[in-house]
Amino acid sequence: MVRIHRYIEIFTKFIFPPLVVNDIETARNILTTLIAGGISILVFSFSMVMLLLSQAATNYSPRVLPSLISNKTHQVILGGAFLSSIIYNIITIIGIEPSGKDYQIPGFSVLIGIITALIALAAFVYFIHSISTSIQINNILNNIYQNSKSQLETEIEHDNGKKEFPDSKNWKTYNSIQSGTIQNISSTSLKSYCADNDIQLEVLFHKGEYLIMDSPLFKCNKELDKEEIDEILKNFLYQESEIVKDNYILGFKQITEIGIKAMSPGINDPGTAINTINFLTDLFAIRLKNLIIPLS
Repeated sequence: MVRIHRYIEIFTKFIFPPLVVNDIETARNILTTLIAGGISILVFSFSMVMLLLSQAATNYSPRVLPSLISNKTHQVILGGAFLSSIIYNIITIIGIEPSGKDYQIPGFSVLIGIITALIALAAFVYFIHSISTSIQINNILNNIYQNSKSQLETEIEHDNGKKEFPDSKNWKTYNSIQSGTIQNISSTSLKSYCADNDIQLEVLFHKGEYLIMDSPLFKCNKELDKEEIDEILKNFLYQESEIVKDNYILGFKQITEIGIKAMSPGINDPGTAINTINFLTDLFAIRLKNLIIPLS
């Protein structure tokens, strides 16, 4: 591996000699500057993110923070571009020996460090643009609306394909073993388990509902042992964070909260309130399509 690195460095030095650093002090100064600059950019980015999140929680709603924090692009930029560049340059500067006639300066490694720093700088420019765009209220509302609409259409599609459910009045009721908010149900896994064991279940709650311990959770047409109950309970996701992709009802809730806060005396933003009414109207229209019974 070292021999391959040497061949690449010799080739680079022969083709592009100005790009390869041959002086120890110059290499150290370059890497030290890149490390210090990378740490400064990283600290500034984290500070700006915290400031924007605080502003979003104050002006809009604290419920929108999980969707902003879970942005994969921002996570890749902060963790992938910035941290990887800093760590690589630190490892490279540690590997530079102070003296020795037979020692060969890792000029190619220094060149890669410079390239990674330039990539991190370009990622920083994109990060500034992306975070400043994602924090705008119109984009926040549109993201909530799109996620709610997608989840809602999926739910409607599943409802249209359901068969007539049998009477469950005499089925055995099983209660919740813990308190918490059930934000999602692993329906695919639950259906597969029911089909494999020839059982039928009726869920007694809706997603996003807070249940206390021993609250009715589901009914089953058969008597279940402890192992079977545990397998079924694994498909109920207890989670306090509100992510719209898991439950479209949270989209209605978050858009409503933003609209109410926009009409408060402290914010006084009627334009945002009108936009929330438009988004809610469209979501309600989509939901009502599945509830309208034809007259003929």
